[in-house]
Amino acid sequence: MRIYCRLAIGLAIGLLALSHPLSAQSEAIHLGPFDDAAYMTATAEGTLAHPGALQWYAFSIDTEDTRLFIRLEGADTRALLFDSNETYLAGSENGDLERALAAGAYLIRVDNTGSGATDYTLLLSNGYERESNEGIAEANDVGTVEGAQLLLGALLPAGDMDVFRFDISDGGLANGANALRIRTGGPRSDDTVLVLYRFDDDAGRYLPIALDDDSGNEYWSRLLIRPEPGARYAVRVEETTFPILGIDRYYLSLEPMTLLSDEEPNDTSATAQDLDVLSSDRSNVVMAGVLGGDDDEDFVRLTLESRFLLHASTEPQPGVGEFDTILRVYTSSGDLLAENDNSRNTAWSSISVPLEAGVYFISVESGSASEDLVPYALYLSVQSMRTVVEIEPNDTDETSQPIVWQTGEALLMEAAIDLSGDVDSFQFTLTEAMTLILETSPRAGESTSYDTTLSVFDEELWEVAYNDDGNGRWSRIESYFEPGTYYVVVESYFDEEAFDYTLMISEPQ
Repeated sequence: MRIYCRLAIGLAIGLLALSHPLSAQSEAIHLGPFDDAAYMTATAEGTLAHPGALQWYAFSIDTEDTRLFIRLEGADTRALLFDSNETYLAGSENGDLERALAAGAYLIRVDNTGSGATDYTLLLSNGYERESNEGIAEANDVGTVEGAQLLLGALLPAGDMDVFRFDISDGGLANGANALRIRTGGPRSDDTVLVLYRFDDDAGRYLPIALDDDSGNEYWSRLLIRPEPGARYAVRVEETTFPILGIDRYYLSLEPMTLLSDEEPNDTSATAQDLDVLSSDRSNVVMAGVLGGDDDEDFVRLTLESRFLLHASTEPQPGVGEFDTILRVYTSSGDLLAENDNSRNTAWSSISVPLEAGVYFISVESGSASEDLVPYALYLSVQSMRTVVEIEPNDTDETSQPIVWQTGEALLMEAAIDLSGDVDSFQFTLTEAMTLILETSPRAGESTSYDTTLSVFDEELWEVAYNDDGNGRWSRIESYFEPGTYYVVVESYFDEEAFDYTLMISEPQ
């Protein structure tokens, strides 16, 4: 069972109101009764619109010594627990509070302790693991997943495993949700593995269908699935670090989610989804999609009205989490122009490539072997660009080639690395402080990847930025620069390679 409230709270309550016992009771939002007979999670989301703002919540305990876990997520917030007489009992520490409570009525006050507005999520759960639950037959029964469920357990003694069973109603998940995220977490960086089972009517037993080790934060685990209406599932939690020492506290959450999906089928260039034409007066396109199962790559068709620098990137869908993608750009005839796996120190992808007017295909592929669904958002934008050709010799700071970069444009330096340790040096001056992106990539119409290093030195020749493989094997620097003169140095990681390349200088989009 689960109770859910979504709030937009902007309260201006004075100190006199806080001291009046009836104010909390009358203004409290009721989150329902708890007992130890069934797993229950109550969730409330809200906004505290100004410093000192607060909100009251009420709940009741129906059976003696019911253990309750209270979690408050949100910056500059705290949760305080009171009895029905508004006598203070306990406060949250690091957002979490655990308490064994007697039967009766209780209040929770959520406070804004910061200097501005803040959002929060409040969760109450009695979902403590009940031993013994080492197998599917002994599994703790969570019941039908109607909303977010928060479960708490321990993998003790070392080598322990925990199993929880849950069902999906015949009508599927509620409130338009189309996916279920299953993940572990905890107060420390422990290491778990999740194994998901589904009951098979033909076999008459639960069969494993998915496994994940380290897709969650740090070494925790995460699975994202589309559960089948009416299906029965079980999830097994184990420790995987070595040596196995046991985990004294972990959280297992079952969270219904709504993923934004693409139009299928679009698994090939022939079935690619058509996007809006990108022109100077319409420069941004956003498309959301989900990869997974037999759908391991999505294609879109893009038309450019004139010569542009195309920026393409994958990013998270709101509130879903981090995933791994591979992004590619193709010509209309299917030739690969650009490819990127991991970019900007994340598993998401980013490509900036100069393109002539015409039709192009862009594909998004899962970059992980996990059974996870991979929800993503694809962002496309274009930018005017100016091309400058390298002039040799430019191997030292004295012979560094001066270039002029202008705010709002993308500057493309078409250059080449020759054999025997060629170094390319370029010099530019900033009259105001700003964040710039400098990256190496193939020439327009080419796709071969070479290994470069990219360095930036100030006018005193102190190195202020460096990157090797920030754009695949190519290099990428995104950094804040004060006004002044800078030297950009491009080198090949391997002296025996000779190749053409493009150095791009631009501002973040």
